[in-house]
Amino acid sequence: MTQPTPSEPERGERFTVAVAPAEDGAVGIRLGGELDLGAIPAFEAALGELAPDARAEVDLRELEFMDSSGVAALIQLDLRQRAGGGSVRCVVAPNGPVRKVVDLTRLAEMLEVVEAPSR
Repeated sequence: MTQPTPSEPERGERFTVAVAPAEDGAVGIRLGGELDLGAIPAFEAALGELAPDARAEVDLRELEFMDSSGVAALIQLDLRQRAGGGSVRCVVAPNGPVRKVVDLTRLAEMLEVVEAPSR
């Protein structure tokens, strides 16, 4: 296993998250970069104020990478929202790297996943 050189970012360092109201009354959550174990604290912190009964739309189209930690975080978010009367819908690009993860993990069998063109 190689160690990253100083010019290469560690996993999770390139993660971005933006939370904002969506037009339809849902809460839009846009993720970018890499959703991995190192990014989970930032992901959870950004969702700290999300009401349990909110409808959340998680836009994954700008993610370049997502590992099993990211998949688990999305499942946990979905379980939390369902328990509170809310819901989660994930938006993926049809041919993006996250679409492959969704297919391999069969994530769409556990929560709502829709496709939309990349931005």
